[in-house]
Amino acid sequence: MSPAERSGAIITGAGSGIGRAIALRLAADGHAVVVNDIDAGRAGATADAIMTAGGRAVAVAGDVSDEADVGAIAKAAADRIGAIDVLVNNAGHVHQTRFEHMATADFDRIFAVHVRGTFLMMRRFLPAMLERKHGSIGNIASLL
Repeated sequence: MSPAERSGAIITGAGSGIGRAIALRLAADGHAVVVNDIDAGRAGATADAIMTAGGRAVAVAGDVSDEADVGAIAKAAADRIGAIDVLVNNAGHVHQTRFEHMATADFDRIFAVHVRGTFLMMRRFLPAMLERKHGSIGNIASLL
């Protein structure tokens, strides 16, 4: 069994787009994948695609900007996959409007997912990686 086959990975925002592509690739490379998305149906579809291709995956719906959800994501990962050696913070929230028309609540939601979510996920998974002296974290950012 290669190291990748023993390795767990979690990808946030993996129900579609870049996150889904990353999840599929990591699974093809032998990682057991925790597919996280705020939309349970999209997370499930990605996990199903991985399992259909012969990989190991579990779908875990949750909002990365919510500390309780991050705890639930971590518990599900530990219970169903084991140690997480790869964390990809890919979740994003898009609200397309002209800046001068953006409501404060919309700005707060974008900031919560992009910044707070990345912080909460890293704070949750980094200590174990440091303790094991092994792990990788990728933080994704993009422009529309």
